[in-house]
Amino acid sequence: MLQKEDIDPDELEERIVEQIQFLSSKSKVQNYNLLTYVKFLNDKKDEALEYLQKAEEAVPVEYPGEVEKESLVTWGNYAWVHYHMDNLTESQAYVKKIESICKQPGSESPYKMELPQI
Repeated sequence: MLQKEDIDPDELEERIVEQIQFLSSKSKVQNYNLLTYVKFLNDKKDEALEYLQKAEEAVPVEYPGEVEKESLVTWGNYAWVHYHMDNLTESQAYVKKIESICKQPGSESPYKMELPQI
């Protein structure tokens, strides 16, 4: 796992922002989620939530036929950030969204789904 002491958060943030600007659109959701983590490491949780919103807005553009499945990582990150902000009601709401998608017929667990990005 990427730890704060292993990186220069400002440099990493700059690189990720450049990737969002110059690389294909298929990487924006992933990069916004990574920026969320960098902002969290810098104790900028409100900014982390802003990047999660951008990730959520990019999902239908990048994955129009798979919006719910492709939103699972972003929703998990929303739950995680809200939990660390002591917004437990918001955190639980995102956990329930994830659970409702993962609770597919034949699923072994309400929190598990076979997706390469998870």
